[in-house]
Amino acid sequence: MTNRVIIVLLVLAVSMQATTIYRSYHKSVPPTGTAIRDAPTNSFMDLAGLPMRGVPTSSIVLVEFSDYECPFCSRYAKGVGRTIQQKYVETGQVQYAFANNPLPIHSSARRLAIAAICLGLQDRFWDMHDLIFEAAPRTPEQILDTVSRLNLDSREFKTCQERSESVEQQIEHEVVIASQLGLRGTPAFAVGTIVSPGRARIHKLIVGAQPERVFAEAIRAVKLPQ
Repeated sequence: MTNRVIIVLLVLAVSMQATTIYRSYHKSVPPTGTAIRDAPTNSFMDLAGLPMRGVPTSSIVLVEFSDYECPFCSRYAKGVGRTIQQKYVETGQVQYAFANNPLPIHSSARRLAIAAICLGLQDRFWDMHDLIFEAAPRTPEQILDTVSRLNLDSREFKTCQERSESVEQQIEHEVVIASQLGLRGTPAFAVGTIVSPGRARIHKLIVGAQPERVFAEAIRAVKLPQ
């Protein structure tokens, strides 16, 4: 009888935890009908220092604010993110930039962000970005193992990690930008137009790991006269 009671209590506890997670996620990620909103008036963003993909002459930019430990960021990166890359970035319709927004609830997110930025110094940011979401490393040892798969200079990587003050400052700068735009969760996206080299005006914001059609709608809206 006692064992049955314990089992019932465990089942109830797991169910309550699952319900809490579900409600928390759906509270932070609006349904697709309200996933796009206008950016704050006169929102501008410096793109200098951000890893970018795409044709430099593209006038539209899509900026991803992400957390490497966020499960919804991972889902986006391995799903819709690849569609965006193929359909919009590789075809020259948009430029794509990545900005870090490591959430305090994720203990490894900042460490992973530093690792990706350090690999960017060896021109392998996007390779490391993709590997992090694929392999999901968390500990320093797992990160080093992931880096070894890229056959790069591990000493240069370790030196960057040990002297990461400037990298930390870059991450903090990106976190501040996300906050100024009102983007508190991840993943989140800013869609804007290039107004000068390394500078964009942000028009639309997308919250959550939304389907491709939401991104298509936001990009179309930015293409129209603002």
